Amino acid sequence: MPDPRLLWPSVAAGACLAGGAGFYLYFRFRSTPGQRERKRRLTLHNEGRLADANVTDVSDTAVFYAYTVRGVEYSASQDIATLRDSLPGDPTRLLGPAMLKYQPGNPANSIVLCEEWSGLHLRRGTEKI
Repeated sequence: MPDPRLLWPSVAAGACLAGGAGFYLYFRFRSTPGQRERKRRLTLHNEGRLADANVTDVSDTAVFYAYTVRGVEYSASQDIATLRDSLPGDPTRLLGPAMLKYQPGNPANSIVLCEEWSGLHLRRGTEKI
């Protein structure tokens, strides 16, 4: 049987090495907030249900809208800073009726725009973006 005084340094070094590797893997594969938001939008696009919405305000970085699902009224906003190139030059043209996609189990989780879909209608004309 080996001497326990010689075994402890090896165990401590192994534990430190395993802990360091765990921290490295955790921080290496952790997604950024932008990546998580993009994944949320694409998941809603693929799995969400459609509903009618009313765009109430548009700023440079956000679109504000209201909608009703199963008799409950919701007011929401979506950060569109990364999707700004998908929108027309004059954001006030987006005010008015639109479509949205929401999560059936959580209707408060909704989007009006993502990388692959847009529920926003241009106010003048029938063209849709």
